[in-house]
Amino acid sequence: MNSGSTKKILVSPLTNYNVTVIQKLLPNQSSVSLINASTLRSGLYRDANVSGLEYIQKDKKNNYQFAIIPKISAIFNPGSRVRLGYTNEASFGKISGEINWNVWNDIISDRWDPSDLGYYSGNNRMTSGGGITYNQTSANKYFNSSNWWINGGYSNQYSPFKYANWFSNIGFWAGLKNQGSVNWWNYIQPFASYDFNEPRIAGKKLRILPYWNNGFNFSTDSRKKMRLFAYYSTSIELRKNYYNFSFGIEPSYRFNDKINVSYNLFYSPLYNERGYVTNVSEDEIIIGERKQVTLSHSIYFKYNMTKLASFSIIARHYNTNLIHNRFYELQDDGSLGTSNYDGEHDFSIQFFNIDAVLQYQFRPGSYLTLVWKNSAEHSQTIDNKKQPDYGNQLDKILSAAKDNLFSVKMVYFLNGAKYLKR
Repeated sequence: MNSGSTKKILVSPLTNYNVTVIQKLLPNQSSVSLINASTLRSGLYRDANVSGLEYIQKDKKNNYQFAIIPKISAIFNPGSRVRLGYTNEASFGKISGEINWNVWNDIISDRWDPSDLGYYSGNNRMTSGGGITYNQTSANKYFNSSNWWINGGYSNQYSPFKYANWFSNIGFWAGLKNQGSVNWWNYIQPFASYDFNEPRIAGKKLRILPYWNNGFNFSTDSRKKMRLFAYYSTSIELRKNYYNFSFGIEPSYRFNDKINVSYNLFYSPLYNERGYVTNVSEDEIIIGERKQVTLSHSIYFKYNMTKLASFSIIARHYNTNLIHNRFYELQDDGSLGTSNYDGEHDFSIQFFNIDAVLQYQFRPGSYLTLVWKNSAEHSQTIDNKKQPDYGNQLDKILSAAKDNLFSVKMVYFLNGAKYLKR
């Protein structure tokens, strides 16, 4: 029954986002930068701050470089102690000539959290490694330029310190004589490794057998009106029936200096992929073996109205279907044991979004941007282990309720050096 009453619900408090960067150029193309990002919410809500230092030092001949980038994150929750986390990136290597090398170490503490004003893929890990690259600096019979590399390293959980994996990567990129390009890579984890995030419970781990991923991509001449980019990759783990691949293609056409259109297709089926399903209790974690099929389409249009003003719009549909074959119980050593669990966890989820952006550069380095975002989400359970009909799924997402977001952003460039000289 409709009573005619209305209700106001606070979706998000008034929030202020600030990013400040101060950079000082040093001799020999070296530099030091201070970065600070803050998120302040009105009222008794979570606030956050991230501060970082970037120091890059090169020798007089610019042959060698040392870099260090420490950062600290602070989370302020009302009634709780400040939660501090940190990360540090350090590297040293040769940066000039045809043959270069470098060594590095990256640390991300278990409390590092910059998520209030940035994306991050996880924390609580440390990685160390090194690599060698060969840079072709002048054209030869086959390539205008090329880059060849081999690197490898070791990763572990940061706290408590536990082995995660060894890895190596071999590959190359080359610019072709016809102004196209080609890229090939080969990534290997030659020994069994451990995933500490997939079980969702601290102290647990999932054992992964030796793993191999390789692929390639190519692009035609971007100077021409018609351009094509495509790629293919495949992954294999040393266990029965595991296999996956992904394929993508993106043709684009430039009508003139003002109008450009492109289309992107992504398709990726994963066979017998393993991942978290649920936990019956803290000591009984269920891991599922499943087939996951992902399909994504997007269409992009851009119109440069003038040299200073542009309009762009992109429409994207993302769909993934997940059907389980069997369930396992995670063991303390990371292996999988038999399980009688028979829950229903087959599902489909899809997203549809439209992003429209109008941008105007009102002075060098300064922009006024108007953005409209239209988005929808739809999920459903899958019955009888059958892949849903794509056309039926598309009808459902197009008729689903839409969220609309309008935003205005202004970026104003200030030349600090100009004012400091006064």
